[in-house]
Amino acid sequence: MKFSASRKKIAFVWLVGGLIFSVLASLASMFYWDYTYLPEPNVEWQPINDLVGMVILLPFGLLLSVAMPWGWVSLVGLLAALWLKDIRPIAFSLLGSIYFGFEWPKWFVGLMGI
Repeated sequence: MKFSASRKKIAFVWLVGGLIFSVLASLASMFYWDYTYLPEPNVEWQPINDLVGMVILLPFGLLLSVAMPWGWVSLVGLLAALWLKDIRPIAFSLLGSIYFGFEWPKWFVGLMGI
C-alpha cells in the first residue's frame, strides 16, 4: 500500500481530521457528562447549556492544548508525518485530538468560570 503524501495534504488531513475528531469526542464527552451530572441544590446550570459555546471555542482550546501533553502528542504526530512524508503518523495525532476532545468540556467550563 502507498501511504506517501505531499506535505500540504498531510497538514490538511491533520487540521481537518483533528478538528472533526475533537468535535466528535467533545460532543460525546458533553452528552455523557450531562447524563451523569448531579446538580447541587439551588443550581440551575446543566453542562448541556454550554454546548454551543464549547463547540465554537474548541479551535481556541486546540491552540491552548499545545501546553498540555495531548497537544504535544498531536504535534509529534504531525512533525513525524511531515518529516517522513507519510500519512500514517497522523493516526498518532488523531489520538491526541480525541483525548483533547474528551477533556475539553470540563476545561471549557473551568476557563469560562461557569
